[in-house]
Amino acid sequence: MTLEFIIVDGDLVVERSNVRATHTGTFQGVPPTSKQVTWTENNIYRVSQGKVVEMWSCGDLLGIMHQIGGIATSAAEVLHL
Repeated sequence: MTLEFIIVDGDLVVERSNVRATHTGTFQGVPPTSKQVTWTENNIYRVSQGKVVEMWSCGDLLGIMHQIGGIATSAAEVLHL
């Protein structure tokens, strides 16, 4: 993971990062492909008494699925041409 930035405002912490991983286990029903995948995430944490008590996360699931072949990336693939 490469951290792009962190913003702190009161009890909220916002983090944006780029992530790289290898698809080595079944993910969303797609068997392992050993492909390297990358995506961007935005996470918001609410901190209370020094502990994270809530987290909201938004990552590029569509991009991951494209990279591991879990969804069609072209009309030809959809039509099985």
